[in-house]
Amino acid sequence: MGRLIALFLVLCCLAYPVAGQQCGRFAADSNGGQRLITTIDFSAYRAIVAGELHNVPCLPAIKLAFITHMHEHYGTNHVFMEIGISAAWLYNQYLATGDTAFITSPVPVYGGGEGRVFWESLYRYNRACANKIVIHGLDFERLEFIKVLRLLRPAKTEPPGALKRVMQTVDTLTITSPNSPSLNTLYEQIRANFNSNEAEYRAYYGEHFSLVKRIMMNENTHRAYGGRDTNMFTTVQQQSSERGFGKFVVFVGQRHNDRSAPDKLTGMMAGVYGKTLLSMGMVADTRSFEDR
Repeated sequence: MGRLIALFLVLCCLAYPVAGQQCGRFAADSNGGQRLITTIDFSAYRAIVAGELHNVPCLPAIKLAFITHMHEHYGTNHVFMEIGISAAWLYNQYLATGDTAFITSPVPVYGGGEGRVFWESLYRYNRACANKIVIHGLDFERLEFIKVLRLLRPAKTEPPGALKRVMQTVDTLTITSPNSPSLNTLYEQIRANFNSNEAEYRAYYGEHFSLVKRIMMNENTHRAYGGRDTNMFTTVQQQSSERGFGKFVVFVGQRHNDRSAPDKLTGMMAGVYGKTLLSMGMVADTRSFEDR
């Protein structure tokens, strides 16, 4: 963390793109982490989208600073990330229990290196809060979906005939690459089995069936990169409306965060949230945020 650079936030506060304004910065705190210093009043916004550069070394630290700032000052506890539904479930289980088994073997996406420090820090923060932070996945499934299918299966219960081969595969899978073509093929095979035997899955998984269905019906996984922003938008809308939460934060890659582009996530959200949408974007060469 010794090379952390001060990052400037330049936020677009209107429904349409305008010239950005410097509104804050991240600075080192007394605990060796980062904190957000800003004069922005986020209370007028329901949706806050932060476009990120996934491989910036200090990203986990400033992401933590932004999440905790929004939680402490505005009670914002719903956070969308560019991960799958299964990865989000694993992270939420870890945040609720502190059991690192949920975030190892395999390590969920963005969970290694400084990412692991981020989750450990968020766990410690969340543990002391009554209004718990909840993570939502809006992207495609990776290797984590196999682990979740395994963890949610009922103990000592023989799967029905139509599910036996699937459960055998879940138990003996040897794929280790999170983005292996073989994994995508396996996902499609299990999805097809699910579609043909939904009643059996419902009976077998019981109270966990709705989560299993969301994972196996994840359109971003099924369609790979086709219509990815549209599916992200649909997921955000479904989750925010079904769960009835108010203000929320969305972290996505910079390419999804262009409110002037109708085919990008933020552009679609702008049509729904208008002036209650606030978008930010990180500029690679200066590591500063500008309006998107």
